Amino acid sequence: MAHLAHAFNLPVAPHAVQLVHLHLACCTPNLKIVEYLGVSEETDRLFYTEFPEPRGDMWSPYLDRPGLGLELEPRDRALRGLEGRVNPIFPRH
Repeated sequence: MAHLAHAFNLPVAPHAVQLVHLHLACCTPNLKIVEYLGVSEETDRLFYTEFPEPRGDMWSPYLDRPGLGLELEPRDRALRGLEGRVNPIFPRH
């Protein structure tokens, strides 16, 4: 979508799930803004051990970690009964 919008000189403003959109935003030349929801931040604190937070007017993903750089909170996984569960759509072999 970002590439198509760029072809027509339109801005892009991803919203919700800000941690997933962070990497996309960093490589989108026509980025206008990334919607950063405070309520999502509260949820992110429950699900992830740590995550990149905005500092001043800047926000950057972790550059020294693979993928999105996010690690699920083990305690929360256990409380929700997700520990050891296999994704039925993409099972591990």
